[in-house]
Amino acid sequence: MENFPNFFRPHGGDWKKVKPYSKAELFELGKFGFVDACKKEGISESAALEQRKKDHEYWHSLTDDQQAEHFRQQRWKFHQECIDNNPIISGAKKIIYKYLDDMPKHRESTIGSWHGNTPLHKSILRKCKNIIDGTYFFALMTGNSGTGKTHLAWGIAKQLALKGKSVYYKDFGLLKDMFQQIFKGEISLYELLLEINEHQLFIIDDFNPAVEYNKQIKELAPQYSENFFTIIKKRDEMELQTLIISNQTRNALAISMPNQFKQINSRLKKGRGVLIDEFEKLEEYK
Repeated sequence: MENFPNFFRPHGGDWKKVKPYSKAELFELGKFGFVDACKKEGISESAALEQRKKDHEYWHSLTDDQQAEHFRQQRWKFHQECIDNNPIISGAKKIIYKYLDDMPKHRESTIGSWHGNTPLHKSILRKCKNIIDGTYFFALMTGNSGTGKTHLAWGIAKQLALKGKSVYYKDFGLLKDMFQQIFKGEISLYELLLEINEHQLFIIDDFNPAVEYNKQIKELAPQYSENFFTIIKKRDEMELQTLIISNQTRNALAISMPNQFKQINSRLKKGRGVLIDEFEKLEEYK
């Protein structure tokens, strides 16, 4: 039968009790065939083929629902083993939880733990899932503080980590500090680009560029604005995802930073960008 669970080891016993191959073993087994796999397991080819025949007969005797349930259970175990043994995925998860050491309230934040059943909630979740599946490379979340924007951003990051994609997180205030370092010649924009673009997702939180600037920062504003959009442009060219979170409304951003917002808006209109402004109509997330 075509959909028989062939990711199980060749064996001479009961296939339902046989441990699946790990992902590393499957990569290794791709180099040779069934005969060599039997040798690796220490059983004869004839014994393995005979048992496989019995396995198929049993498999044919199952109903579609029983087969589906078996796949659900075994593939979930297999999936978890792949995740646990994959160094890229575990590395991406370590990066996330290193950030979350300083943000303990978001350690348990997931897409599934953000509750709500209104059309607004459903629209937000649909867009977040489209970010995860790679439909959008640029996203802007706007709306009131406490409505769950950062919660969902970390939920997105955790889902992408399961695909081996890492995250670079910066509060916009800290990003401005880095732009000042560039202005002073302490670091170069190239160095900053290398640091950020190592990661598939760049989260910029608390994006409120029009809020109180002292005289020194006002003078630097055009400079860091240029640096900021150079980063966004480069990531767009490299098809790396960027997620910007702001407690202001979309209209407030357009009024307070008209020139910069034009550049943001152009990315939202490209078809690969998405505006998630439903938060503006939500009350504080409980």
